[in-house]
Amino acid sequence: MAFATFAAACMALSTGLTGFAQGAPPTLGSWQAGPDAKGSNTFIGRIETPTRGQHVSEAANLLVSGWAADTTAQGWAGISGVDVYNAPKDKGGTKVASGMVGLNRPDVADALGGFGTAGFTAVIPASTMASIAGVGPLYVYINTPNKGSWYKTVIINA
Repeated sequence: MAFATFAAACMALSTGLTGFAQGAPPTLGSWQAGPDAKGSNTFIGRIETPTRGQHVSEAANLLVSGWAADTTAQGWAGISGVDVYNAPKDKGGTKVASGMVGLNRPDVADALGGFGTAGFTAVIPASTMASIAGVGPLYVYINTPNKGSWYKTVIINA
């Protein structure tokens, strides 16, 4: 996909389509390299829930969801797993949830011309939420078969 077309599709994702919780357009390369990351940052996507600064209950499960794709993947989104940590995993973070990937996202497919299975979701159990008390980031790691793990953060109020 030509860069100008790709950039226009990203803008469409942020302005013209419903279902996206964040206002800024998804940016190519906005996922940060995890401790085992390899190669170029060719990832695009976003965390849609929880939203930045969202107040969450320590007594309830917390849904973490969004979409991510490796723009060099052929025939699929290129993401093999998703994990949520309470701190960077290479700095003593604890995994608080693992989730599902490959979920249907027709809005992403319509805007980008592919990656229709770029959706992900994970649930942090209520029993774990009590250990995440206070204001702080969650680290959402996407796992790939050839490029290791990459992450984004979202700050919550627990």
